[in-house]
Formats: sequence, structure tokens, C-alpha cells
Amino acid sequence: MNGEMFYKIKYKDIMLFILFLILTVIAIVIQSGVFSFLVAIIQLCMVVIKARFSFFSFFAVLLNYCLLENFLEYSGISTYGILSLGSVDIYFYELCYCCYMLNFILFIISYFTNTILNEKKIYLMKINISKNTVNIISIMAVVITIMIFPSLPHFDMENRFNTGILPFTGWSCIPFFFLAVGILSKKQKLLVFMCSGFVILWYITHGERVDVMGLVIYLMLFYFNSKERNIKQIVKVFVVIFIFVMLLIYIGGIRDGNFLSLQDIFIKLLIQPTACDVTNVFNVAVDNLYSNNSFRGLTYLSYLVNCIPGLDDPYSFQVMIGNRYRSAGGGIFFAEPVANYGFIFCGFICIIYFCLVAWLIKKHRKYECFVYIELCLSIFRSAWYGLNYPIVTILYFVPFVLVLDRVMRGKF
Repeated sequence: MNGEMFYKIKYKDIMLFILFLILTVIAIVIQSGVFSFLVAIIQLCMVVIKARFSFFSFFAVLLNYCLLENFLEYSGISTYGILSLGSVDIYFYELCYCCYMLNFILFIISYFTNTILNEKKIYLMKINISKNTVNIISIMAVVITIMIFPSLPHFDMENRFNTGILPFTGWSCIPFFFLAVGILSKKQKLLVFMCSGFVILWYITHGERVDVMGLVIYLMLFYFNSKERNIKQIVKVFVVIFIFVMLLIYIGGIRDGNFLSLQDIFIKLLIQPTACDVTNVFNVAVDNLYSNNSFRGLTYLSYLVNCIPGLDDPYSFQVMIGNRYRSAGGGIFFAEPVANYGFIFCGFICIIYFCLVAWLIKKHRKYECFVYIELCLSIFRSAWYGLNYPIVTILYFVPFVLVLDRVMRGKF
């Protein structure tokens, strides 16, 4: 089965697939808010049980989590920010259907293909990088971090994205890519860990948590997939991550000028401000579509613009939707395709994206491994902010590390 895509379908998987379809059809027909939400959760559980600790399962969790925010607001429970203001309708069922499409695609991938097995093999790969390469990229991670956030640590977060020598967008994930490669190479451990500690603290003390969480999630995926872990080890890791997430939530409160109590922190685990903001962007994307103002593919020019670092991006989905609606920025994975061509196109984008990832991890080579690392590191960005963020790293810095390593080994 090495590198193959499909394997023999099991009878119990077919039964689960039929149950999946029946529940989905019932939810679409009866349109009950509670039942529709529960069906999405059941679908998600089916995916997570099979995919376990995987890029695919975590991506599904992030998007279905946004459905929770929409469900709470739809049910009359005030959430956070613009989502709670009622500036546009809450398109709960539309987000349900998008989540159903996503869960369906990931169910097929998890149960009826070898993708999860192929993904696991990537974590078992030995990343052979020279010590000199590790030294250089670790130091570069620190330098780029300071160039993005040149000010001393503080929690006054106004204009923190555009005061650096390097732009935040497109560059923010590069230090973490360098550090992830350095950590996985298992060379020059002291230097890599010192640089990692500096970069993490510098980002956090400048109010930026998403990229840090991306690194934490990737290391968690690596930990659970590189070796079989017992229940005690799994519980320990989740306790540490839970405490770390609570700390980040507290820091987010300080960033917004609020000192949170322990009760506030637990509430924000259920009602997460960023998730609410990007969910609101989905609602305005649907409203934009229903108002016959679809962008008709114009925002996808942004992906070409982002191939050249430093260029202004007038085609950005965030910019274009922000010109029409009140928005806090971002936008979950579904929002851009819906605002361009509607729900069928959204399903098409889901299929293309996850099939490309599945195809990528079939090839157990260093290049594909590095691209996959970047996709994992930017999983929060991709799920909640759009697919632009990893472009610079994948186009320029993945090849850069490969070429640099060959130079350091004297193979050129």
C-alpha cells in the first residue's frame, strides 16, 4: 500500500457512510437548529475517530468550531464583536451546509483512502539537514521576527501589523517554518530551542498568537504520529496544551485592554473572539452573494499578487469584503468561494484543496515534507484567514532551505 491512494473498503465503513448520508438528509429536510448542529458534531466525531491526530481532523475541528459560534448567535445567545451586533443576518443553515460538505469530503478521505496512513509516514521521515543549515535558519528566524516586530515587547497592539521592516502578511509564518525544520532535524538542539523560545515570546508579547498556536499544533501532530502513545501520555499533552491555550486567551484579553478572570477565560473557550470575527465574515459573504454582488473570481487575483512579496494587494478578499461590510478581517475557509461563486463552488474548492493535500503527502520526499510542514503550521491561518498566508513560504523559503542545505553540504 506504499504511496497508494485507495484501499479495500470495509463493510462497517459503508454502514457508517450510509448513516452519515441519512443524518445529513434528515437535517437538511427538517431544518431544526439544534438537530442540524448535532448532525455536524456527529459527522465531525466520525472524521476525528478515524483520522485521529491529523491535519484533516484538526482542519475539520476549526471550521466546525465556527459553526458553534454561529449556532449560539442564531439561538439567541450573545457571542462577541460584530457577530453579536446583528449587522447582517445569521446564516446558520448555510454554514451548516458548508460544514456538511467539508465533513463529507474528509469522511471519504479518512475512511476510503490511504491518505491518513500516508500522512503518518511523513512524520516517520528522517529530516536530514546539516548543522550549518540549522544554525543559519534558526538565526534567520530570530532576525525575521525582529524585522516584523521591531519594537520592544509591549501589549499596546495598535498598528502592530504594519510598523515592521517586513510586512506581517506572508512573512509571519516564515520564522516558525525555519524553527520547525530545525526542531525536527534534531541538530544543534540548544540553539534551536533558544531561538524558538525567543520567537514565541516575541510574538506573544506583541499580541500575536495564531502563528504560535500553529507551531504547537504541528509539534503535537508530530508527537502523536511519530510513535504510538498511551492514554497517560495523551492526557499529559492535552493538559499542557489546555493550560497554554488558557494563557494565550489571557494574553488576548490584555491585548484588548481587559484583565480576565478564570471564569472569563473558560467562557472564551466556548465563545472565542477570533472565531466569532471570522464567522461573521462568512455571514457577510453569504449576504454579499444573496445581494447579487458576488466578486466573480476577482479576489483570486490576490493569490497571484501574493506570489511577489511586498506588493500591495487590492484584490484581497479581506479588503474587498471590508469595503462593502463592517468586518474585523479574516474569513473562514468557506467565505471567499461563497462570496465569489456560491455554495457549489465552495464544495469544489474543498474537494480541490484536500485532494491536493492528499496527493502531496503520497510523495514521501523532503520537498513535499517541507510543504506539508508549512501547511500544518499555517492551519489556523488557512482555516480562519484564507489560503494566502503560506504562499510566500512555499514558493520561496521551502526551496531556499533545500538549496541552502545542498550548498552547506558542498553538493553544488
